[in-house]
Amino acid sequence: MLSFLPTILLAQSASVLPQIERKLITQYQEVRQLPGQLNDVLVFNSNSPEVVEKEGILLSTFPGKGKRYPIAHLNHPLQGRFDVFTHHIARQTDSIRDLHQGLIVTNPTSRNLVIRILQGVSYVTSADAPFVDLPSLVEDPNGRVFSGPGSRLASDIMRRRHDTQFPTQIVIPPGQSRMIFDLVIPRSSARSTLLRLYSDGPVYMANLALYEVPQKVKIEDREIESFRPPTLEEWRTLLVRGDLAAPRDFPPTPPDQWSPGRRNFYGRVAGISVGSEWATRIVDPKGGINLTIPQPGQAFAYPLSTVTAATFGTRQIQSAPMLVRYPDTAFKAHGNYGVHYYL
Repeated sequence: MLSFLPTILLAQSASVLPQIERKLITQYQEVRQLPGQLNDVLVFNSNSPEVVEKEGILLSTFPGKGKRYPIAHLNHPLQGRFDVFTHHIARQTDSIRDLHQGLIVTNPTSRNLVIRILQGVSYVTSADAPFVDLPSLVEDPNGRVFSGPGSRLASDIMRRRHDTQFPTQIVIPPGQSRMIFDLVIPRSSARSTLLRLYSDGPVYMANLALYEVPQKVKIEDREIESFRPPTLEEWRTLLVRGDLAAPRDFPPTPPDQWSPGRRNFYGRVAGISVGSEWATRIVDPKGGINLTIPQPGQAFAYPLSTVTAATFGTRQIQSAPMLVRYPDTAFKAHGNYGVHYYL
């Protein structure tokens, strides 16, 4: 499964008619630590600010040297196998123009580099995947049941689907930049995107947000105002001269200051996290190759995506560590959004 919200592998639900007296039923069960661990594949993980009102830099791994706002750049190249996960909501104060999300990549080497897009999926709420109420359990053999862009994206990724709007590869000449995508986030909509990439050399990458650009179009004998997508040069200008997108999310509570008696914040993720997949074999705790079914009336469970304050008694925090991050964003990639649990 692909993790998009903390959950638990074993769950039960029951509906109670209004006229029946409600009772609290406690059923004890063992909650075990999940075997295995995250792999070491890097993830370009862009989720802060979640709600974007002001255009700017969402996440940049470029060097800060030569940039107007060096603090907006994390200076860490990517190469080999890595993933890109982004989730942002457009909430424009400008009610006319749509927001564009652009992923720009630059080749800092002296030779051609090739980025292969092994798989790519992207959805928005407004047109592709609105949030709807779903039953607690529903069969979905063909991937047609979803609620929200993350839900539909996860279903497609596990079915190895690829969105043809993403090319299979991009060749980047020495010292030049290319756009991996330029996607619209319609007004008051959310967009989730997940790419699996391979680069045959080090590249710098940035996720940027720019509004549509106004332009005059002549129709017959009169001019009307319309809007166009940003050009590559306009994306490059934002990269060099732009500041971080706004408004900023709540900063996280430092790990050594977490307390049950105060309001703690995980923060939103923006940086490079370590781990794209958790692959393991579920067997009995004492080893072997089997998993023994519990006796009637007994149960055990394995939690997924455990976080600092929700380990279900296992004391196991599965959140992916951050290699680099902005100071006002999460210390870990809590919730493991987009991480593939292969059990």
